[in-house]
Amino acid sequence: GNTANDNNNTGIWVAGRNSTLSDNTGNANRYYGISVAGPGNTLSGNIAKDNGYSGLFVGGSNNALSGNTANNNSDYGIVVGGSNITLTGNTANENTDSGILVGGSNITLSGNTANNNHVHGIYLDNSSHSALSGNMAHNNYRDGIYLDNSSYNNITSNWLIGNAGYGLDLRNSRSSLIYNNYFNNVNNLNLSSGSTGNTWNITPVNGTSIV
Repeated sequence: GNTANDNNNTGIWVAGRNSTLSDNTGNANRYYGISVAGPGNTLSGNIAKDNGYSGLFVGGSNNALSGNTANNNSDYGIVVGGSNITLTGNTANENTDSGILVGGSNITLSGNTANNNHVHGIYLDNSSHSALSGNMAHNNYRDGIYLDNSSYNNITSNWLIGNAGYGLDLRNSRSSLIYNNYFNNVNNLNLSSGSTGNTWNITPVNGTSIV
């Protein structure tokens, strides 16, 4: 992998399709640590911390992010926009804004960690038909998972603990399936006006409890 630290712009910037970025480091840059624009790209095992904007910024469809670390950035940890995107096993902790910001459709977030961020752990903005499962969002200054104008999503088996706002906060977000999540916050849930038609359970099946 490449190292691109302490630059007066973005550390690593890629505009193109079907590229693979693995085991690179983009730290302490003025703007983004790593920025990618285009479809079909794979980012794995990269580190982007202490940057002036966000750690990882990825725009486009059919992109995959796995095992990346984006901590202690001055904006978001990871920002993703587009459709048909997967985020698996990424870590975004202690960022000045939210850990992971997602906008788009058909996005899968599984097994990610977003702790101790100054706003939300995971933030869905105008996102639909996406799935969040097995993510950890602990001790964020506001909400563990926050949905704004985001409908028709599945939110299952996430661990939302010790967040100062709400464990799960839905603002004008409708018709999602939400079940088997573990909540341990002073305020576990907030539903604003417009957050209607959400389903909170499924038919019980045999299996191991989440606790």
